[in-house]
Amino acid sequence: MTGPLRWVKLCSLRQGLALFVLIIAINLLGSPANAQVREQLSQAIDDADYVRIEHTKPLLATAANDVGPVESSRTMQRMLLVLWPPAEQQTN
Repeated sequence: MTGPLRWVKLCSLRQGLALFVLIIAINLLGSPANAQVREQLSQAIDDADYVRIEHTKPLLATAANDVGPVESSRTMQRMLLVLWPPAEQQTN
């Protein structure tokens, strides 16, 4: 090929190569393996220490409707667990 067609093909080849190099650089530099990992838990988890969020208990969850514990294999449906990060992580 000669003339403008060769120039167009050469430009698209350069753009493709540049895109390939950019993708590789992003993957290598932005990978979690290169990121600093901070310790998330500062102490052991105490099951007795919990916070109940106000106004989140269903209306039918009363002592009168309590039928006791369920078997451990029971699947809980429509259950939502909300975890909040520490204040120092919320600013980052």
